[in-house]
Amino acid sequence: MEGYYLRKKIRLVVKYVLISILCVPIIGNSQSNYNILNFGAKADGRTINTQAINRTIQEAYLKGGGTVIIPRGKFITGTIFLASNVNILLEKDAYLMGSSNINDYRSFIPSKDLTKYSTISDQGNNSNSAYDSIWTKALIIGNEVQNITLLGEGVIDGQHVFNGRGEEGMRGAHTILLSNSRRQMCTQNTNIVFIDYICLCQSILYPIL
Repeated sequence: MEGYYLRKKIRLVVKYVLISILCVPIIGNSQSNYNILNFGAKADGRTINTQAINRTIQEAYLKGGGTVIIPRGKFITGTIFLASNVNILLEKDAYLMGSSNINDYRSFIPSKDLTKYSTISDQGNNSNSAYDSIWTKALIIGNEVQNITLLGEGVIDGQHVFNGRGEEGMRGAHTILLSNSRRQMCTQNTNIVFIDYICLCQSILYPIL
């Protein structure tokens, strides 16, 4: 079964999925738009746009929120960090594509003590646990963020990034990692998060964690 999912594209069309402890409708942050092209991003399918995209998100955040626009084209990136009150809009034919280099991905290490959630196999080496810096690498990380929407007609493509040091000797970065998320996709510290129409593909199993 594992091999089947690795051979096939994992295409999850996520429509109106609410990730919220409040479970209430969202009003998007549309007061300002920030196009990543204006911050140095290049849609050539080669350039690593990690800094440009994160710079765009931070600019929107520091100015009180808004919508980061990912326009048509292929944008390669490592880890990008979500910020409160900042929406991410992937326009039609926009591809946010994970880098094939595992070193372009950052890890999320929680500040809270989560050892009680570790399995017996985790004890001693933290393998595949919240404290495993290899297992917690992700393309998109949201830590205690709120009032966010990922929307549009674009594609988030994990590109089957491979990690020989990953789980089972092959699994690469997660696609989306939200801190303190629960099994039902409701989070303790992440409020009002929507994933609307975005297509997630070619991600090693756990596309959303």
